[in-house]
Amino acid sequence: MYEYIPNPPKKKAKTVGMILFILSLVIFFVSGIAGIAYPAILQMVAVVTMTAAILIVGKYLTRAYRYRVDKENGEYELIVDEVSKTSMVTVCRLELQKLCKVEAWTKGYKPPKGAKIYDYCVDIVPRDSYLLTFLDDAFSMDGERIYVRICPDERLTEILETFWKQNGGTPDEL
Repeated sequence: MYEYIPNPPKKKAKTVGMILFILSLVIFFVSGIAGIAYPAILQMVAVVTMTAAILIVGKYLTRAYRYRVDKENGEYELIVDEVSKTSMVTVCRLELQKLCKVEAWTKGYKPPKGAKIYDYCVDIVPRDSYLLTFLDDAFSMDGERIYVRICPDERLTEILETFWKQNGGTPDEL
């Protein structure tokens, strides 16, 4: 029915990844200087910093997401595919009839306490993103809500808000 592949700005991810990588190399170098107290602690910090750099590069520079709204088995679904150079894997598939809430994630927004949020954004600090709340007993335990964060375009936002309103959603519902 509809699909959107965001084209993220990669500058922030490249900058943060490069800074963390260089910082880890500097910390490794400093830990090798004779007379430094507790070099193992510095080396552990360097490993953590290097790991963070690798994770950022892996998530934001080598992958993209494709958001789809499609009709499967008579039901409309939000499908999120993770796209890399060699593969495409579906990482999220939820029925839009179970959509409870659509909220813009703006600066200063506080997500619900204790919420596990599945983040399918394509940028480290996205300017425009939305938090979708689903209540689907098939995928959650004890009636817990499922929170999905995505970066849709205007058309996808309209589609999601239409399904939310069809499901009887109001901003103060949850």
